[in-house]
Amino acid sequence: MLVRRLHVSAYSSSKGNPMLFQSLTSVATDAYAEDDWHIMASAFGIASFLLQRGVNTDRNAGRLAGEIVRLFNTGQRDVNKLASLAADRERLVEISD
Repeated sequence: MLVRRLHVSAYSSSKGNPMLFQSLTSVATDAYAEDDWHIMASAFGIASFLLQRGVNTDRNAGRLAGEIVRLFNTGQRDVNKLASLAADRERLVEISD
């Protein structure tokens, strides 16, 4: 578990790629502030890492991105918490598929 946390911490220090993240959602660019896009993009990158998925090659990337936007809209702003919650949700969806 310690090794996993170290990897996530190292990954979360990057700003993420807001342009890639935005392209996976149907949300207008001006719907959120630039800092908000960075938070969501970083959470998406971390969640993809936790799920061991490529950020731009996974077929369910759009679904994961949508879940991050949904969680963000509930008021969650902590990048690691957003990532963890979204990854947990995605695992549940994968089980039911």
